[in-house]
Amino acid sequence: MCPSVITSLGFETLWMANQFDVCDGADPRVIVPVMPDLLSAIKYVAGNQKLFDADEHIYGNFLVKRSRIQTLYAPYSSLNR
Repeated sequence: MCPSVITSLGFETLWMANQFDVCDGADPRVIVPVMPDLLSAIKYVAGNQKLFDADEHIYGNFLVKRSRIQTLYAPYSSLNR
């Protein structure tokens, strides 16, 4: 799988775990400017998990991860306007 896809989907895990403090002081708002682009890529990957040969038992369900990412991003989406 493409590292950026893994990073995008792994971002949800970091955000859910609220571990930005261990990422050099990263702030969720740092990624907000690129989220529209990431969301379109995540949507594609989530809808094609089998195409990417990403075993759900290893990587989890990408559709569920996509939904979590969208939910987490929602409060910040107004910053892109």
